[in-house]
Amino acid sequence: MGIKSLMNTKQDILRSNLQILIDHPVTKGDQCESAWIEFFRGFLPNKYAIDKGFIFDSKGNISEQIDIIIYDALYTPLVFCTNSGEKICYS
Repeated sequence: MGIKSLMNTKQDILRSNLQILIDHPVTKGDQCESAWIEFFRGFLPNKYAIDKGFIFDSKGNISEQIDIIIYDALYTPLVFCTNSGEKICYS
């Protein structure tokens, strides 16, 4: 089994997960985000964390909610975590 075959398998799994989503706009969006987050978690090294949430900078500016954030888990401080699992990261 070559690398192309392995990547095709990952692609097929993601496509399958996305095709079975519930047809409600908000629920579908949340499920789609979760499918992508799980895909990236299974693909990227553990050095990187994948979550949804907000990012703020040294000037106190804060972003709108971001559906998928990929950040260096070793060097990006998490300032706050909400009950719904959203992270607030410093950049």
